[in-house]
Formats: sequence, structure tokens, C-alpha cells
Amino acid sequence: YLDSECYHVVLADATATKSLLTHRFDYIFFTGSVPVAKSILQAAAPNLTPVTLELGGKSPVYIDETACCKMAVKRILWSKCVNTGQTCMAPDYIISTEQVQNAFIRYTKEIFAEWILLGGKSDEKDLWIEPTFIGNVKRDDILMEGEIFGPILAFVTVNSSGEAIDFINSIERPLALYIFSKDDNVSNNIMEYTFSGGVCINDTCFQAMDFRLPLGGTGQSGM
Repeated sequence: YLDSECYHVVLADATATKSLLTHRFDYIFFTGSVPVAKSILQAAAPNLTPVTLELGGKSPVYIDETACCKMAVKRILWSKCVNTGQTCMAPDYIISTEQVQNAFIRYTKEIFAEWILLGGKSDEKDLWIEPTFIGNVKRDDILMEGEIFGPILAFVTVNSSGEAIDFINSIERPLALYIFSKDDNVSNNIMEYTFSGGVCINDTCFQAMDFRLPLGGTGQSGM
């Protein structure tokens, strides 16, 4: 319930929204895609209306050999499957060595066997697809062109945390960065040499669940 004296809700398409933005609002808050965010920022400029943009991006997950892999799998699958992966902070792709990837897939099969009593397939008529992993993904693959925003998880193979940092920095700054490691030096190094809206270590999405912490992006993931 929204008090109509305080709030006015308008369901508008792109054309109507563009018309709305010509008015002198005190503040504009937008969450959505980068192209639309750019148009909103341009529309707000003539009136110097302050704007907050909460966007998305390709939120990476780095897992090294010191991490508790089974715990990591449970936490990553939970955040990836919430709302079928259609959340702005959902893990987008995993960066790890081949050994860690193999362990991740093995534990995933075990956990899905515990979670799913019947089914676990896809239904085209219902527009539903089961969680899907795609391996050996390269930087120039189509999966890396934009936010996946669905139950598909891409796997990128690296040999070190340094390679992971280089890969993360080759893509626009994400809204979230997830690190699974028991080595504080690794975690601190990744945080120091990458940029993201927020970081969560050995878990996912909890950086957005504490109201005392700021939430937002940087660069293409928000402002």
C-alpha cells in the first residue's frame, strides 16, 4: 500500500518516461540497464537534477584452492538461483583453476541431488530452464558481452589470482565482487587491484543485506 497523497505511481513505457523526465524533479533514482541509465542522466542534466543510478554488470566470483569448496557451492547456487538469477548482484561468472572447477561441479551434483527430489529439467512452454553451467568461457565469448541475468553460470579458467585480477579488470566495473579464499593476502590483493560496487568474502549478497552498509555501483554498474 502506498499513500496516494505521498506517492504517485505511473506505469510508463520509454516514450512516457522520457516525457516525465522533462519535469523538474527534486531527485531521480533509477535501477535498470546501462543504456537507459545514460538516457536518464542526459534528461536530468538540463535541470541539474541529482541522480542515483543502481545498475548491474557482470559480478565475478573468484575461488581458490584454500576455500571450502562445498560451502562456496551452496552459497553461490543459492544467490544464483534466487529469482532464477534475475537479480542485479547475482554471481555472473566464476574464475578459478581447473582443479577448483572440477570440485565445484562435483559438489554441485551432490547438492542438487539433496535439493531436488523430482524434476530439475526445463520446460519450454513454461519459459523455464534449470541452472546451467558453461565451461571454458573466453573473454571474447558472447556470454561475456553483457550481464547474463538468468540461471546460467560461466566458468573462466585461470592459473593464479593475478590472472583473475587481469580478467576482472578487462570487463566494465561490476556491481558486486565475490571472493572465496582462506588466504587474507589473496583477498586483500584482489580488493586492492580491482574496482566494484561492493565486495563479499566467503559468501554472496550479504553486503547488500546490512542496512548500515552503503549499496551502489561504480562506473558502468552505477553512480
